[in-house]
Amino acid sequence: MAPEDLEALVGIVTETPERRALADDAAERVRRAVAALPREQARALVMAGIYGMTAREVAAFEDVPLGTAKTRIRTGTIKVRALLESEETR
Repeated sequence: MAPEDLEALVGIVTETPERRALADDAAERVRRAVAALPREQARALVMAGIYGMTAREVAAFEDVPLGTAKTRIRTGTIKVRALLESEETR
């Protein structure tokens, strides 16, 4: 990478108050969307998305069949995405 290009890159990745505010807003929107899910879907989605658990690990932790864990994660993801997209169009 050319040294003159490094300065532009540093400016992009440096945290600014504006970037922090946008990140905080995005995180709050995701929290609200996850909170709107049924409890089982929210738990599975958080375990997979935040804690990095596999569907198999979620199934074992929740004591449910693997297919159930996969469905909860997938359905929760779809619902959260839809809720976030509907907020953006408002």
